[in-house]
Parts: sequence; C-alpha cells; structure tokens
Amino acid sequence: MMSKCPHCNGMLWELETEEPRGSAFKINFIRCAGCKAPVGTMEYFNLHSDFEVLQKEVKKLEQAINSITSQVSVIDQNVRRLFQK
Repeated sequence: MMSKCPHCNGMLWELETEEPRGSAFKINFIRCAGCKAPVGTMEYFNLHSDFEVLQKEVKKLEQAINSITSQVSVIDQNVRRLFQK
C-alpha cells in the first residue's frame, strides 16, 4: 500500500533541504511532490555515518602515531649506541 498525502492524496514524495528562518541548522523535509505539503523531517547530516568516518580516521591516526613512536625508539637506540662507543 502506498502512502498518501494527507493534503492532496498524492503518492509521490520528495526530499527538500531547507534552513528555516531563525535556525542555525538545515533540515531535510519529506514532502508531497505535488502540493509540497511537508509530512516529516529528517536530520540534514547522518550523524551515525559521520561518527563512523571519524572513528576510522582516529584509528588511522593511532596507527600512524604508533609507527612514528616505534621509529623514534629505533632512532633513539641507534643514537645511544653511537655515543656509547
């Protein structure tokens, strides 16, 4: 069964992004494609998706830091050996 617009009984929908006056954020409106009556809203950003991307980036940074720390340790050991001779 198809959803119907409560205003005009249309059955086609569209997603429209707007920044309501007085708002600091954009909102995705689900609205009837025929009469443009809004029937719902969604977050403009998918925060869960953004969070997953950030988690992956943090993991990459952690790996890079661990690699650099290991390389610095090797350099430190080599410098200490040079000065012990």
